Amino acid sequence: MKHILLTLAIVLSINTGSFAQLADGSIAPDFTTTDVNGNTHRLYDYLDAGYTVILDISATWCGPCWNYHQGGTFEEIWEAHGPAGQPGVSPTTTDDVVILWFEGDAQTPLSELTNSNLGNWLQPNGDPVNFPICNDDNIAALYELPFWPIIYTICPSKIISVSGQANANTHYANLADCGTAYEGTNASLASYNGNLTANGCETSGTGNVSATVHNFGTEILTDFTVAVIENGNTIASEDYSGSLDVYEVVDIDFGNLTINSTEFEIAITTVDDVPADNVISQTLSFANSTDENTITITIATDNYPGETSWKLKSGNGTVIESFGPYTEGDGAQGSGGPDANTSFTYDVALPEGLDCYELEISDTYGDGLSLANAAGYGITANGVDLINNFTNPNFGVLVSDFFSADSDGNGTVAAINELENVSVSVYPNPVSSSATVEISTVENSDVTLNLINILGELISSNVYNLNAGNNKVNFNVNNIENGIYFVQLNINGLTTTKKITVTK
Repeated sequence: MKHILLTLAIVLSINTGSFAQLADGSIAPDFTTTDVNGNTHRLYDYLDAGYTVILDISATWCGPCWNYHQGGTFEEIWEAHGPAGQPGVSPTTTDDVVILWFEGDAQTPLSELTNSNLGNWLQPNGDPVNFPICNDDNIAALYELPFWPIIYTICPSKIISVSGQANANTHYANLADCGTAYEGTNASLASYNGNLTANGCETSGTGNVSATVHNFGTEILTDFTVAVIENGNTIASEDYSGSLDVYEVVDIDFGNLTINSTEFEIAITTVDDVPADNVISQTLSFANSTDENTITITIATDNYPGETSWKLKSGNGTVIESFGPYTEGDGAQGSGGPDANTSFTYDVALPEGLDCYELEISDTYGDGLSLANAAGYGITANGVDLINNFTNPNFGVLVSDFFSADSDGNGTVAAINELENVSVSVYPNPVSSSATVEISTVENSDVTLNLINILGELISSNVYNLNAGNNKVNFNVNNIENGIYFVQLNINGLTTTKKITVTK
């Protein structure tokens, strides 16, 4: 319920409401665009030619964007480091940087570049800008724009980082962080691109699983295998055959899968020279569970309480408790009032038995609860969080969060952690010679420790009879090759898996 006023303070941190910036270290999406002079620019053409690209996505109404643009930083970089022979580039250029500046707000017409309220973006200081200026309505979504402006540095390796409104010297110094390809064969897992989700109180996630593989070696990659691994077991595998040159990327699609664990791995299972970048781990968030018979619901309103209402529903859709809308004020669009910016708590008794519960919150305006007033919502049971959304509750029109409960304690709660009474840690990690597995249990336990390689092959297996309390088990890796392995522990019939890296 954040009603935005275009003041400078809000423009400084304005959020698009849909995106969170591309993570540092991820692969920059390719694009082809046309600047205002009719010249075509393809990102990967510049990167493949060895240039680092500085990408600025701004909006013509954005004050901080204008101030930085008018400061001349990019003109300074363009002159000293831009492509040889281009207008405004010095004959002594280092010839290793390209700047691409975008007006990225789809609601802004092209005419605003020369006739905005802030000034002429093509001539911010009276002289024409020499680096490319583009008006592209697709770039903000492609680069998951979190705020205006966003400035990325994109290395020739296609790896991206947020560089911000730095000065010219700092921008150029950032090029040293780009790194170079490994001399040899190095297939690297760059990112996970899937959309696995766990609905309601399900303890499994279903959806598409895919990943991007990056050639970060000097040798052409002609074939490799990528697998999805859950608890040390391969559940899907795809083979690549082709020709992937240095810094090129390819997406590997496993199709729709079901994952039953809170963590799984995607791994390149063929041997190369740098095993450390052959695995990425992903986590799934499942609904929390309780065996308490009373919960506490907290609703912290924002400055527009008349837009907020909520329901707590059982698995069959029965409404157990509800409230709203809250009392609004007589300010603009119903702002303020006795219920504004206030935290409300409700103790709710749950019906007996095992069930899945849904907390549904609606906002008639369509922008959720405002972060500015510490608004949000949550549910606790005996002080333990079941739902907690006080961090990013700008959910739009409607949001649903789930938890499961067995309020009489006789059913089987949909527990996420199989080993609730066991804690396991493995150290050091990475390991060069020997590792310690520390197992803490509340009862005497029969433990099987399996060491499994990335192909799912059993390397070693040992059985231990451990007493209740803290136990330490050592194993050595002197006779196995460098790479990624899984320590699989079966404790009293339940299984947990820890990933380790062997580096000698």
